[in-house]
Amino acid sequence: MKNIFTTFLLIVIINSGFSQNKNTEKADLLFESYQYVDAIKEYLKLTENKTESPYVYKQLADCYFTIFDNEKALKW
Repeated sequence: MKNIFTTFLLIVIINSGFSQNKNTEKADLLFESYQYVDAIKEYLKLTENKTESPYVYKQLADCYFTIFDNEKALKW
């Protein structure tokens, strides 16, 4: 049981470190709470200026893949 808890805690800590910056904070929170459609809207706002990191594009692809929109997932 202790190993399971330790592993879970490690995964949570690692995932929290992946949120890139303040720009993606809102979208990342939506992504982490499984609100993929709303997260897509937030990530798309970030891509409008085309200066975002590959992290945003990866998150967009993951969101689209999760909601079974494979064509858009492939695009991102």
